[in-house]
Amino acid sequence: MTERDTATCTSDVSVEKLSPGNRLLVSRMTTGFPHGGKMKRCTTVLFGTVTAIALLMSTSPAAGAATGEVVVYTAEIVPLDVYEHPRGCYAIPVGAHVLTNRTNLPVLVYGTPGCFGFPVLTVEENWGSHVPPAAASFSV
Repeated sequence: MTERDTATCTSDVSVEKLSPGNRLLVSRMTTGFPHGGKMKRCTTVLFGTVTAIALLMSTSPAAGAATGEVVVYTAEIVPLDVYEHPRGCYAIPVGAHVLTNRTNLPVLVYGTPGCFGFPVLTVEENWGSHVPPAAASFSV
C-alpha cells in the first residue's frame, strides 16, 4: 500500500489505484470536495433553489388578483354586472351608469377597449362613481 498511482478520469475525478487487489479508491473531485464534489454541490444548490421557490409561492397571494367584487349598474331593467375577484381587463357594458369598487385595490377606468392608454378615472377601494360616457373598459 505504499505505492499509489494517481490517474485523472475524463469526469475530473481523482482515482487512486491501490496495489493490493487492484482496488480503486475515488478520493476527491478536482474542486477539493471529498467524495461527491461537483455533483453533491449541484444537488445541494438545486435542492435549496427549489425549496426557496416553493416557500415563496406558498406564502405569496395571487399577483394582481383583487379580493372582493366590482359591480356595474346599467339600468333598472338590466341585472347588475358583478365581477368577483377581478384580475386583468374587462369591457364595461354599453350604457353603464355606475361602477362600484368593492375590492381591496383601485379600479382604473379607460376610454379605450382593452385598457390601452391612460385611465380616465380611478375608483378607489370601497368607493363608487358614475361611469363617464366615453368609458370602454376597466382594470384592477
